[in-house]
Amino acid sequence: MENYTFQHKQIIHGSFQLLDLLWLQQEQDTVQEKYLKLQLNHLLHWLNKKILIIQIFFLHLTRLEIIRLMLQLQLQSICMMRI
Repeated sequence: MENYTFQHKQIIHGSFQLLDLLWLQQEQDTVQEKYLKLQLNHLLHWLNKKILIIQIFFLHLTRLEIIRLMLQLQLQSICMMRI
């Protein structure tokens, strides 16, 4: 179970790193590239929601941990809107 949690934390961390890279490259993109990045952002957001659900139900997180994860997801949603 510990390894499972670690892998999901890596996925979440990686998705935030990817969003940061996408944000930095935004000004140099063509319309098609921006559209593809937006689609990727939606996919990452969907994946993070699924991971959050798994963590809540199977890892028995504390209330504070659940709130922290939900705030991270909200922050990602805000970042997606800016793109």
